[in-house]
Amino acid sequence: MLRISAAIDRINDGFGIVAKWLTLLLVLNVTFDVVTRYAFNFSIVASQEMERHGYSLIFPINPTSTNSGTISAGNELVSRPVW
Repeated sequence: MLRISAAIDRINDGFGIVAKWLTLLLVLNVTFDVVTRYAFNFSIVASQEMERHGYSLIFPINPTSTNSGTISAGNELVSRPVW
């Protein structure tokens, strides 16, 4: 049972690493889109489509790694008692 749990943890850690890199690529893509739109006064539709595809890839895989320690979900406040 511990081997299965360790295998699931490794898979979740892999998803966390993929989510980190996809988030970085998405931030760079959005930055590129904003700079080209406002600095050069033109927009690239393919860049906007890649943003949507990036969001659609990040959101499903991000929750798998939030509780494994690779990505902080910010849920520490609700998991501990306040008093």
